[in-house]
Amino acid sequence: MPSKPRTIRKNGSALVIVLWLVMLMTTVAVVTARMAMLESRISQLAAERIRCRWAARAGVETARALLLSDERASDTKLDIWAQNEADLVDVPLYGCRFTAKVIDESSKLNINTVSETALAYLPDMTQEILSSILDWRDTDEEIRTDGAESGYYLTLPNGYYCRNGSFQTIRELLRVKGVTRDIFYGPSSPELAWSENEGWMNYLTCHSAQPNIDSQGNPKIDINQAQRDELTSSLSFSRNEAQWILNNRPFQNLVSLTQSTSSSTAAASSASTTAGTGGSSGTSSGSSAGGSSAGSSSGQTGRQSGQSGQSGQSGSSRQNSSAGSGQTQGSSGRTGSDSSESGRSGSGSGSSPAGGSSGSQNQQSSRQSGTGSSGTSSRTGQSSTTTASATSTRTGQQTSGTTPSWQSVLANADRIGFSSQTVTSGKVNVNTAGLIVLTALLEGQRDLAENIIAYREGRAAGFETLQDLAQVEGMTESVLRQIIDLVDVRSSVFSIQSTAVSDATGQKYTIEVILNRDEQNGRVLYWREQ
Repeated sequence: MPSKPRTIRKNGSALVIVLWLVMLMTTVAVVTARMAMLESRISQLAAERIRCRWAARAGVETARALLLSDERASDTKLDIWAQNEADLVDVPLYGCRFTAKVIDESSKLNINTVSETALAYLPDMTQEILSSILDWRDTDEEIRTDGAESGYYLTLPNGYYCRNGSFQTIRELLRVKGVTRDIFYGPSSPELAWSENEGWMNYLTCHSAQPNIDSQGNPKIDINQAQRDELTSSLSFSRNEAQWILNNRPFQNLVSLTQSTSSSTAAASSASTTAGTGGSSGTSSGSSAGGSSAGSSSGQTGRQSGQSGQSGQSGSSRQNSSAGSGQTQGSSGRTGSDSSESGRSGSGSGSSPAGGSSGSQNQQSSRQSGTGSSGTSSRTGQSSTTTASATSTRTGQQTSGTTPSWQSVLANADRIGFSSQTVTSGKVNVNTAGLIVLTALLEGQRDLAENIIAYREGRAAGFETLQDLAQVEGMTESVLRQIIDLVDVRSSVFSIQSTAVSDATGQKYTIEVILNRDEQNGRVLYWREQ
């Protein structure tokens, strides 16, 4: 009987062991299942991330294709790249949906070229930030008032050097003293929602550029290389205006075409002075030669008369002859010749004293003859000087040309280029720029900025040429001269922000691209994924 209890204890121990084993196996199974589910979820998220990435990439390529197929006459907010919800907004693609937004980079101020005055009109701009931006982009270490150079930035945690050069990306502004994320991206809290600032990233860029073509899609005429015939036929400048352009090249902007330069003024002055000096020299020489000839001839006649000892009658005859010679505006040569003939005809008659008297009178008449001849030569010289001066003025105008009028330059503004490059940079597109940007460009003239927007919205094609700006209400010639070289109606560089969302997981993937559609079939300048 003692063996039975021992058997019961063994059976109970086995049951406990089995239960522990079941619990262990269950735990292992649960953990394995959870790990498998986690791995599956991670794999799904990774797969959806890849799906979203390529969906966002599809949005970039769609926007790129629209930009390349767009008409280039002018770029406005009514073009297919700006108003195309069917191709760009919430487009389904294999379990994802993408939305692409295209922004004209020329609708913003270029941070590398914008003037200090225009920057000052941006919302939330302070003197500290303004000076720091200028210090960041200049090439020296001289600190402006309230500005900052490398000495300041190196004292910060994870210090860095001031660039002292052009901004490479617009987000580089976040490294400049005084620029906060709220200033750059826009208000992040309701307390700051009252600010007019929607974020400086919407107003500033460092990639703006324009195609060097006219409204017909033809390359602009490089005025620094064009020949005279091209200036007169293609740009409709007059021959004098074309000559002035040829004489005063090179030019950097449109306004300089209407400003007289020191070289043109000096050329005209030199031509006029040279011609005038030639006329004066000819006049003086003619006058001197005439006087000398007359005096010499008359003196010779007097000496011949004195030696011949002619009578008083002969002397009187000679005196009359000489007086007539002095009154008449004839040449002194003829006067001397007549006196000589008179002396020869009286030779051998009369006494010596009479002859001497006659010679004295003849000398006096000779002086009168010389005086008359000199006056004649002087009047002739004055007439020659006047004629030469008028001729030199006309010659100077033909040589130096005439400064083109503002109307001529404005009429050709859309066809005039200043280099043979396919793209120029730094200008603002008046068809796409917003109110804040236009106000800054106009140095605070907000009413005129609103008139520009109203004018372009009233036309299907917006501003087709720069000449159209003259039609804006309130636009004066002085203001137009101020901005004409800072604006354009076309653009080359655009930013594309494409965001894709997964239908299964709700994941988002964003690609931001900046490309130049006029280079290499849309050359990428900047690429950022997040």
